[in-house]
Amino acid sequence: ATLTLAGARERFLSLVPAETLLVGHSLENDLNCLKVVHSRVLDTALMFPHPKGPPFRSALKVLCQRYLRKTIQEGSHDSIIDARCAMDLALLKIRNGPAFGTPDYENKNVGRLVDVLGDAQRKACLVDRKDTLTRFATGSSAAVPVACDDGAADATAREATRGAYVFVWTQLCDLSAFQSRRAAAALAAYLREHARPEAPGQ
Repeated sequence: ATLTLAGARERFLSLVPAETLLVGHSLENDLNCLKVVHSRVLDTALMFPHPKGPPFRSALKVLCQRYLRKTIQEGSHDSIIDARCAMDLALLKIRNGPAFGTPDYENKNVGRLVDVLGDAQRKACLVDRKDTLTRFATGSSAAVPVACDDGAADATAREATRGAYVFVWTQLCDLSAFQSRRAAAALAAYLREHARPEAPGQ
């Protein structure tokens, strides 16, 4: 059913009490449109800051591709998919800590170690997706591009047993995305189970 703006605002306020933690992407746009002030917000546009800093913001589509390995918003927007992806991103951030997803975090975890090893004339090998290798692989490190977790596991085992490197890096992005979806599903089930019943007539 189609609601007027006033009807949408009334419906929102009936479903989202003040103590509810609201999760989404660039939520100020929606809240401003509804003329609602809500103090408990997790906004993934702020949780994952743009590398160039304010006022730039990363699009939800970009964040999903980078951190969840998901492709969304191809041709049209599905508000349910967008909401679920924002929840997945927020849970990923919570699990990995406040520095996760920031430019400093991404640069220091792999980049600095690779640089230190290079300065010491020690070789490292990075096994990852092409976009990650582009950011972190240097002349002193070997780069092995892969497209999936199976390829990453096989390549890591192969390179680690060669004995040519003191450090071999990889990450299982598909597994991480799967765990994020499971956590989001568990949270959604919990919220449904503990949702406040609607008043009669709503």
